[in-house]
Amino acid sequence: MKITRKILASLVFALAAHASFAAVDSYLYWMVDDAKNQYNDSPISFNYATVSIDGTYLNLYDGTTDLDSYKAGVDPVFGDYSTGSYYAGYDSSVPFSTFLVELWINDDTRVGWKTYSLSELGSYIAGGMNQVGSPLVVSQVVPEPTSGLLSLFGLAALALRRRRRA
Repeated sequence: MKITRKILASLVFALAAHASFAAVDSYLYWMVDDAKNQYNDSPISFNYATVSIDGTYLNLYDGTTDLDSYKAGVDPVFGDYSTGSYYAGYDSSVPFSTFLVELWINDDTRVGWKTYSLSELGSYIAGGMNQVGSPLVVSQVVPEPTSGLLSLFGLAALALRRRRRA
């Protein structure tokens, strides 16, 4: 009886994994090259990048190897993004409006981000890997505020509040 349950559970898991992998029918071809702050062109250091759609991180592929074990946002895909480009696979039948590219130093420190609408990325999306000429190059990103900047805003808000009371 226990063996039958284990076999049934394994079969259900295998079918679910196959169904989720089979749902990928479109790919965004992208890379990060020389990431800079879009406001002042200062360089932004990062260890890895992720791509998500409406909060769901996409699986990454390098065009020849299935990087499914390196799910973006869970296990970092480290590498030299200036020489490597990746495919982010997604299910195009699911409605969404934007792609979000995020740059990370570690699993909980986001250092920059950039959003793109689906209409902006039409020439970088393909039905299969290796079907797009050049990748979307992410180079200008919105930086995350530093703790010093956040403190400055907080102190300014307190000063304004105090001024209004006086």
